[in-house]
Amino acid sequence: MFEVFADLIGLQIAHEKCQWSTRGATAVEKENAAVLHDEFVAVSDHDLRNPLTAAKRIAELLICRKADPELVTTGKRLRQTLLKIADLVDDVMVFARGKFGNGIELSIQTVETPEVDLLAAIDELRIAHPLRNIWCDIAITSPVQVDMGRIKQLLTNLLSNALMHGAGDLPVSVHVTQDAGQLAIYVMNLDNPILEHLLGTVFEPRRKTSLSAPDEGLGLGLYICRQIVEAHGGTLEVRSSSEDGTIFTAHVPSSCDR
Repeated sequence: MFEVFADLIGLQIAHEKCQWSTRGATAVEKENAAVLHDEFVAVSDHDLRNPLTAAKRIAELLICRKADPELVTTGKRLRQTLLKIADLVDDVMVFARGKFGNGIELSIQTVETPEVDLLAAIDELRIAHPLRNIWCDIAITSPVQVDMGRIKQLLTNLLSNALMHGAGDLPVSVHVTQDAGQLAIYVMNLDNPILEHLLGTVFEPRRKTSLSAPDEGLGLGLYICRQIVEAHGGTLEVRSSSEDGTIFTAHVPSSCDR
């Protein structure tokens, strides 16, 4: 009986050792994977942006050739295409960081004239979509404390989504207000509403629905919007109906006293 107990104890000890060894190896593997992931994201970001920077310089040189209108037009088209590629790289990098638990990085600063930055983001999309009607109303009366680069990315993604899925002959509306230490951003488009059972999935990556456009790309735009808003400690919601259209509403804390 004592021999049987000794054998059982020995087996238990061996089993525990095996478990601890596996746990230790798993922890080391996870740590190594995290390091490799960070290195991969950093290197990918650097390697993708370097050729973009070079191409942007070429575009600017072409735009400066005022004596040749055709070259100026080509340069502007090239610059617009490169801006889209840069946005795509941004989305992929944010997705990679957020998906692996590192979260989105913010650089919170006080912005004295946020309406200027937001109008610039809207104007860029007006240039990219000259045939579309974009209505905007920005009512911000005091400085805000946010990561303005990310807020512009949030507005750009929401507006791009509205232009993509809204009816081409109907306007897209942007309304930004400031109240009780928060920025409220509303983006609305009119067209077929999002089906009710799909409303809960619109912020998921790689979302494809029956309303998805063929050139929707990686489907990261709304996912990135949610990441940006949550990183600021805010909320992002969507509602959609035949009567009122599709409205995305973001509330972002922006008080300079926070």
